[in-house]
Amino acid sequence: MSARGKNQEAPLTLFSFQDIITSITGIMILVVLMLILNIIESKTSSIKNPVIVENIREMRRSIEQIEAQIVETKEWLEANSGKIPEIDMDALPILMKRQREKINAEKDALETMITDERKLKEKIEETKRRTADARKKIKEQKKLMEMLNESMEKQMGPLETRLKELRKKYEEEKKKVSISVDRSESKSLVVVQCSGDGIKLKSANDGKIEDFTDDSPTNIKTLERFKEWLLKRNSASSEYIAVAVKASGSGCCKYIVSMLKAAGYEYGLEPIAEESEAVF
Repeated sequence: MSARGKNQEAPLTLFSFQDIITSITGIMILVVLMLILNIIESKTSSIKNPVIVENIREMRRSIEQIEAQIVETKEWLEANSGKIPEIDMDALPILMKRQREKINAEKDALETMITDERKLKEKIEETKRRTADARKKIKEQKKLMEMLNESMEKQMGPLETRLKELRKKYEEEKKKVSISVDRSESKSLVVVQCSGDGIKLKSANDGKIEDFTDDSPTNIKTLERFKEWLLKRNSASSEYIAVAVKASGSGCCKYIVSMLKAAGYEYGLEPIAEESEAVF
């Protein structure tokens, strides 16, 4: 009974494990397929990118141009193969040395020119700076001159007025005629000015000025007043009469001379210009 029971137990199977392995394998295959599709799609999209496509086209055009230049160069070499001179390889180092020396000399000359140009620019800048300083100084000097001119104008105003006054005074003094008498007798001087306006006189003793002018055409009143003064004074022994005569007073002068003679006065005649005045 017991042996029979052992033979009736269920056997162990691996179908479940096989199912799991199969499912995992399918999933992995599916993932690999998805990755491959993604890679293919990404490559396709990169090829369809317009920027990349344009770059590829540009590269192709450049390659075509280079190939065309190569072809042209080959054709030129074939056409001019006999015209190209042969190069002496032994003399080539000497030629290169000479060419190098020539290049170095030109380089030195160019550096010298650059140095001279830099110095010239520095001189130009220095000249500009000095010019600016000179203009500034000129502006300051101009301002100072304007101040001086303004000050001089302020000072010249009173000076010009004073000069005009002095000139006027000079002209007035110039018109005056100083009368003096050189006599040995000790008689005092009386100056009489005779003009068309009448008579003016001044005595050296008292310094008093007598004005006998009037506006009458015959100067009758003037002559009468002079005659009264002469009779009243009655000093023929102590005074000398100097008569300054203008052209307009020549008629009046005749009567004055006759009066002086009648009164016994010593007298002298001095003609003066019409615009002049005898000093009293």
